[in-house]
Amino acid sequence: MPKRSPMKRVTIIYNENAALSGIIFFFTVILCILSLIQFIPPSPSSVDAPKDEFSARRAWKHLEVIAKEPHPSGSRRQQQVYEYLVGTLASLGLEPETQSSAQHMPNNAVLKNILARINGENPDGAIILIAHYDSVTHAPGATDNGSGVVSLLEVTRALQISGPYKNDIIILLTDAEEAGLIGARTFVKKHPWFKDVAFAINLEMATTTPVFITGISSDNGWIIQQYARSTTRPFASSILYNVHSYLGYGDDLMPFLWANIPGIGFSTVYIFPEYHTKGDSLANADIRSIQHQGEQTLAFLKHLAQIELVDIKEKNRVNFNLWGPVFIHYPQSLVIPMASVITLLLLGFLIYGFIKRKLRFRFVGFCALLFLLGLFFISLLISRLSEMMKLIIPGENFASYSPHFKNDQFFIFVFVLLAISLTLSLLAYFMKRTDYENILAAAMTVWLTPLWISSIILPDSSYIFTWPFLFFIVVVFSNELLKDYLKNRNLGPFVSYILRFIAVLPAILLIVPLLYLFYLGTALEFVSVICAFTFLLTLLYLPLIKEMISGKVKRIVFVAIGLTVLYYAGNMIYYYYFA
Repeated sequence: MPKRSPMKRVTIIYNENAALSGIIFFFTVILCILSLIQFIPPSPSSVDAPKDEFSARRAWKHLEVIAKEPHPSGSRRQQQVYEYLVGTLASLGLEPETQSSAQHMPNNAVLKNILARINGENPDGAIILIAHYDSVTHAPGATDNGSGVVSLLEVTRALQISGPYKNDIIILLTDAEEAGLIGARTFVKKHPWFKDVAFAINLEMATTTPVFITGISSDNGWIIQQYARSTTRPFASSILYNVHSYLGYGDDLMPFLWANIPGIGFSTVYIFPEYHTKGDSLANADIRSIQHQGEQTLAFLKHLAQIELVDIKEKNRVNFNLWGPVFIHYPQSLVIPMASVITLLLLGFLIYGFIKRKLRFRFVGFCALLFLLGLFFISLLISRLSEMMKLIIPGENFASYSPHFKNDQFFIFVFVLLAISLTLSLLAYFMKRTDYENILAAAMTVWLTPLWISSIILPDSSYIFTWPFLFFIVVVFSNELLKDYLKNRNLGPFVSYILRFIAVLPAILLIVPLLYLFYLGTALEFVSVICAFTFLLTLLYLPLIKEMISGKVKRIVFVAIGLTVLYYAGNMIYYYYFA
């Protein structure tokens, strides 16, 4: 019998650094998921909720009446909605009035603004609560703007029970908003109550997500402070209303802002595919978003109704949600000093590296330059690919009035994956040619560019670079200073990895939700911006993934690029030949 060959011994090599990288990556995914869970709106209160509280289920009963059919200005159906709204306000103990006008109205229609007033005991002025009740021609208008109208009705009902108040409250249901803000313009120009208005609150469509501040007046420091004090679940970002303004979205708050009246607008960010179509029906309305819109409007309005409305203009405040109800705001005047502190910290890090001979100026500068070129290239590439896609995909897959189209979330995923893959490829290229410390210093130097650009040009939006960068450089610098201390006490790489993970926490909690909101509000319109942020976020992950992108593991990057290209090409072929 032939001799049996001896069993070969298999040796398993355990790479501690790679294992820790895998664990950190797992927790990163979990944290990203948690950062998006905050966008689930609150559950609606029941019909039997206390009478002085907002209940979306009570409001929904109004929506079932209002959003049965399209009700554009001047239509028979709008007359029915008008009569229902007047009757509802009267049933709440108010004395509704109508402001009529035929000027500037389309199709010889007659404007019918609906107004009512809750008188205060010692008013400094009046707070006006606004929602437009007309729809576009083909849409039942359940979200735009049935959601805002029913929130207004339920808020008004709760206000009547909770009074009396110090200040007057004016209820304004405007007509012909869809025709060019005609109802709001007419009130501002012609109605005698306008001279009493000290503050304006506008309610626009609410669906899918919590309601954000999507419009606000300048010199808004006082407004943000009162909003933060009065609401239990504030949602706002000073980036969002900058984007809202940049994209040219207009609503009934605008005529009041043009007339120099301080004000705020509450709406969701998501421009859903059925927007301004027959799909804007009860089936696509979200009772949870109405709950959030109503409860925060009621709390904010009650607060304003009891305080002085004198000298309410203060310099702007940067504001954002860190996670869920954790709402942070501070004076815009701190933006430049904070950017200066970060710059000094980075200079300290660089000087320390040069003194310790861990950094070389030539390599840091070269890597930083290539990173900036890579950022530009990736943004340009993604922008061109998205434009190509729009030319190839059949037009019927695109929504008429929304930036979204069928299955667009898969394309966003592909573009983000491509941006990550290209960034990792660049990092792998550098890791092969220079030391990790040089690459890290270059990555932080690159972050300095958008930090200062935003701080000078768009200071309200600067927080998205300020806080991730500040936290990152402080923790990374501390980790570098403590490296020998940790090593001497045999703490191993574990503490170091924990510190590195802590360094990127603010980046995840701020940037990932922002990218999601950009997708909801703009779809592919801002896809290059989404991928630019992805590039910058990936750079901050360098301390965590340096072992993963060295050696043979870096081949994963090129596999990801190949899969991305194949997925993109496959979708193009599918839409072109089979969709």
